[in-house]
Amino acid sequence: MEVKKYLSYRQEGFILIELMIWLIIASLVLVVVINVLLTLAKYNHSNDYPQDELRIAQLKRSIAIAEDLSINGHSLKFNIAGKDHELYLVNRHLILTPGTMIIIENVDDLFFEVDEQYYYVVYYRNNHQFKKVIYEK
Repeated sequence: MEVKKYLSYRQEGFILIELMIWLIIASLVLVVVINVLLTLAKYNHSNDYPQDELRIAQLKRSIAIAEDLSINGHSLKFNIAGKDHELYLVNRHLILTPGTMIIIENVDDLFFEVDEQYYYVVYYRNNHQFKKVIYEK
């Protein structure tokens, strides 16, 4: 009789200890998961920046052989091998026509600048300004 009481008491106590260990492990896993999610949220927007650099480099190669560059407000027009091309902002994307090649995505505002030596694309994303050289005279 005493053995049954002792076993039933041990089983109940063991369940409580099991529950406490499970809660400790679950809280540790939860802390790790929350930290990972916060880190991902913090750096998630930065995926656009390396893509911007690659696309600007591709654009620079195209414009390097261009002729008759002209800035008209928020657009840049140029000619490659007798074919007219235009860069302009549509629905937060910098588009190259003919066609609809997207050069830069998720842009709040964009314009083109020119000085004595360079043509620039200046764009804003998440309250940050980016100024990239796209053509050297």
